[in-house]
Amino acid sequence: MNRKIHLKTKLLVSVALAILITLSAAVAVITVFEKKRFRELELNRLFYKTEFLVRRLGHLMYNANWRYLDISLNNSMAMDSGMLYYVLKDREGKIVSASADGAVESNEFDVLLDDPSASPVYGRDIDLADAGGNGGDHNFQVFVKKSARKIVFRDKVRAEKGDSVFHASWAIFYLGERLGTLEMGFSRQSLVRHLLTFQVSIIGVSLCILAAAMLMISFVVNRNMKPFERLVAQLDSLGDPGDEKDFREQIGLMDLRPTDSAIVEIENLNTAFENIRTLFVKNWDQLEDYRQNLEQMVTERTRRLNETNRALENRIEERKAIEDRLVNAQKLEAIGTLVGGIAHEFNNLFMGIQGNAFLIKKKAEDRQKVLEKTDRIMETVDSGAEIVKQLLGFSRKGKYAPGAINMNTAIRSNIKMFLHAKKNLNVEMTLAEDLWQVKADASQIDQSFLNLFLNASESVGNEGSLFIQTENVLLQERDVKGYGLNPGRFVRVVVKDTGVGMDENELARIFDPFYTTKKIGQGTGLGLASVYGIITNHGGLIKVESKPGRGTAFFIHLPAIS
Repeated sequence: MNRKIHLKTKLLVSVALAILITLSAAVAVITVFEKKRFRELELNRLFYKTEFLVRRLGHLMYNANWRYLDISLNNSMAMDSGMLYYVLKDREGKIVSASADGAVESNEFDVLLDDPSASPVYGRDIDLADAGGNGGDHNFQVFVKKSARKIVFRDKVRAEKGDSVFHASWAIFYLGERLGTLEMGFSRQSLVRHLLTFQVSIIGVSLCILAAAMLMISFVVNRNMKPFERLVAQLDSLGDPGDEKDFREQIGLMDLRPTDSAIVEIENLNTAFENIRTLFVKNWDQLEDYRQNLEQMVTERTRRLNETNRALENRIEERKAIEDRLVNAQKLEAIGTLVGGIAHEFNNLFMGIQGNAFLIKKKAEDRQKVLEKTDRIMETVDSGAEIVKQLLGFSRKGKYAPGAINMNTAIRSNIKMFLHAKKNLNVEMTLAEDLWQVKADASQIDQSFLNLFLNASESVGNEGSLFIQTENVLLQERDVKGYGLNPGRFVRVVVKDTGVGMDENELARIFDPFYTTKKIGQGTGLGLASVYGIITNHGGLIKVESKPGRGTAFFIHLPAIS
């Protein structure tokens, strides 16, 4: 999220940045020139500081006074703390005196890092002719080099390894004859300290200038921004919920008199808002007329829309009547299929009865065999009665003996009876203690539960579990939409198994009469169909969820008694 900044703050920050950048550039330029100037002064100082020493050394070398020559060089280094080292070579380049121990004996001076590409940063060619008749061209050059090791003089460290030093080189002449070369090293610390002090001073001065400039600019900005801030405050107050005045009155009361601001843009902005207010107030009545005309147009459009809605409702009712007739035709077709199935089942039953009766007639002289055949006839008749009972559960419009029953009691009694035959089935029940009662036929409810328990046990096989849950629920309009039921209080019963489950094709036909996934001769396909018929005939609804390998769950909802 972008952070919002006030215009005044943005102006002050922008001006401060501009001044800061300008001062920084000025400090950088001044520092560069000051560094160059001071280095020139420092190098000139080195020249004049060493010039007399070179004159003296020329005289001593000419007279071969080596003892006083060493004394002069050591005294110079002791008196000047900025002098780091010295090395004096004769005309053949042999070291005759040096500050480093062992340099004369080894003729090697390893105080500096060797840099053949170094070029002089300072140089002077001078004529040292004087009244005494001494003369010759003495060449003075200065290089910037780095120390190869720590430089110590009389147990005091004068330079660390890697420090930059001024390496001065003098060509020594006496009476026009070149006698040798003097090389000396001087510390650059005084130059660094001067530049650091200069930078701190100039930065401090720049900050003072910046502070003074910002104070002055802030005063000017605040003074000239007051008319703008007053205008913004008046605009912010428009539409304030706490103000009882209407919008038109609030605009009319805005103070847009000419200001004494010296900024032309602010004065022009004030004038522009004055013109906008004049136009707004002038056209307010015209807008009111447009609003009234718009209300009339909306009223007329609403009337037309209502007429269109009524015509559409009539068309929907006509279409619904056609759909009802189509549904009735489909029901008749389903009943035809059901009757055909019933005829097929009863034909098989009657053929069994007829066959066994024929055998009784043939074996009448043997009483024991007659009894066996009679038992077979009774079993066949009982099977036919069970099928008839399931068909009535699916197709019957009313109930045998509806009354107030508790679903927990019905579940406990049926599961207890069922477990006598299916002892290996693991059953877990979560029953609500304060479960509402429902009005239903107890025998049909028992039949529904037994069919569901039997279906679950066949699905899980020898290993598996059955979960039963009851609870009170309040179904909303969206929950019963499409089932022809009214929303309200319902008792929910969930019967869930961990069996093989079903795919989408099997799930779509689960409640169809005579549809079964079992092998031929192992089921009639009426168990779940009768459950569906019983629940719907009691004003309830049943849903099923299943996936292959993840079991099946039946959700039964029956209306609770008020």
